[in-house]
Amino acid sequence: MLLGFNHSRRPFHATDFVFVLTLIVVAFAALALRWADLGRESLWFDEGYTAWMVGHTPGEIVRLIRADTAPPLYYLMLAGWVRVLGDSETALRALSAGCASVSLLLTLLLARRFTSSKPALLLTLMLAGVSMLQIQYAREARFYALMLLESTALLYAIVRWRESDDGRWTIPIVLLSACSLYTNNAMLFTLIAACGFAVLIPGMPKRRLPLHLSLVVLGTGLLYAPWLPVFIEQSRAVGGNFWITTPTTGDLLGVLSNLAGTGNYLAAKAVVGAIGLPESAEAVTAVTLACVTIIWTAGFVCASATERRVLSALLFFCLFPPLALFSYSLVRQPIFMAKPLIVVTPALVLSLVLCVQIAWKRRASRVVASLSVMMLGTLCVASTVGFLTEETKEDWRGAARYVASLPPASRVLVFVAAEGQLPFDYYDRTRRSARTGAPGGFFDVDPPRTLRRVTSDADLTALRALFSNTKLDEIILVRSHDGFADPDGRTEREIASKGRLVETTELRLITLNRYEIR
Repeated sequence: MLLGFNHSRRPFHATDFVFVLTLIVVAFAALALRWADLGRESLWFDEGYTAWMVGHTPGEIVRLIRADTAPPLYYLMLAGWVRVLGDSETALRALSAGCASVSLLLTLLLARRFTSSKPALLLTLMLAGVSMLQIQYAREARFYALMLLESTALLYAIVRWRESDDGRWTIPIVLLSACSLYTNNAMLFTLIAACGFAVLIPGMPKRRLPLHLSLVVLGTGLLYAPWLPVFIEQSRAVGGNFWITTPTTGDLLGVLSNLAGTGNYLAAKAVVGAIGLPESAEAVTAVTLACVTIIWTAGFVCASATERRVLSALLFFCLFPPLALFSYSLVRQPIFMAKPLIVVTPALVLSLVLCVQIAWKRRASRVVASLSVMMLGTLCVASTVGFLTEETKEDWRGAARYVASLPPASRVLVFVAAEGQLPFDYYDRTRRSARTGAPGGFFDVDPPRTLRRVTSDADLTALRALFSNTKLDEIILVRSHDGFADPDGRTEREIASKGRLVETTELRLITLNRYEIR
């Protein structure tokens, strides 16, 4: 077994044909899960925002994104992308699929820096290939797959730097760190974890490590400095007005289970039901975390001192971001969710694979680790199947078709939440009907602001003025994500006082109420 920065790794030979062929087949299957039928589902709420944002010039994107909760890099990249490939659902999501695909191959290259074991490399590709979280965000027009690529490339650069002690690797590390911060604000936690990983991982003598890390931090800070005031402004705007609630210990365990590659789907529940446990999300989480804990424990018990340092570095990178984000959400602003933590999944997969390989030294630990990784792999496959067959996005395509089918009339569409207008506009560009939202239309302020809520009757002032000053035949209330945007249903009551409900249309995660004005 070769673990650590061992330069005696044997290169691949032509005699390894069966292994290479198997690796290629698994890789193609994993890539197919990320690319197949990208345009099948309608764009959903957040993707509608993405599609709207990338329709602007780079200067406008930077101006508009200041009012959001994210930096501009992903939108700037996607804006260039759609100018070449168009703005279809497939084109919008293809950048994410591409980032996730490159990340998958980088994960294999990263594993190759630690081991030349063919079963270990194949297991790495299999576990990363069926990771439900990676597949989910490879298929969305959002920035999470780009974050995954950046973090994987950053890990790879750190490993190459630590094994060679070549200061030139600090240049890509600085660039990747800065790009990460310009992609998502939560990447700050990942960069802290990356610093810990660099310190813990064994490599060449550490005499210059403090200097190099200082240069990395300084270089990253200088590149990020122009955006820092905007980051502070965005953080203040989010304070107390974000849709996520304060997380519980159960939420933390559920997210850790997601990071290991499993999810709350019927197929995964059926797997735990087959071994005599309740078919519930809690059982899926418990079995997943039990498998991960057993594999980690078996690896640490059998590991040498050097191997433990490698595993400790990987585990620090895996666990620090979710625990830090969870703690921050408890004491400051709740922002804890699995999506931005996708960045740790390659390191988590690698830690599991190396632990299985190390546990192979002893018969007892070999059996336990093998059974655990097989159960974990089965749950990952079942979760991925569940995601691909059970997960559905909001049907804004259907909402646009419904409105287009109505006879001409003087009508207004009222979106709650107001951002629902964006995916609707993507599918209905005729604009035959006036559009607004509550507490106001998305475009009533410039730059438009997300996360606006109706919390009192005063928030409906603009809507009342519209109704009073406009002769209308119909009002259509379009509700999606209204549990956050209007938790008390004030908008619906206000519209009901103006007209008679004549039709309710239920689509996937969208409700359209059609009112005839008295």
